[in-house]
Amino acid sequence: MSSVFINPSQNVLPSGVPGSGTSNIASGLDIKACMGGYIVLFTSFSLLINHLKESRSAKMLRAYENTFAKYDLVI
Repeated sequence: MSSVFINPSQNVLPSGVPGSGTSNIASGLDIKACMGGYIVLFTSFSLLINHLKESRSAKMLRAYENTFAKYDLVI
């Protein structure tokens, strides 16, 4: 399993105004990674932030952070 956009372990944060294609780019990366056998978590930024805030307030942040260890790619 080799992929140019995963192996360097670089963060990619597509951003833009609504309708500019950022979700399409993210979906394309997701599909390509899944087809390559990678385990992918696809989530929205707002949902991710809400989970982080809830985990922090419940003093469960470390446990929430550890859930990311099972994924090869988080989009």
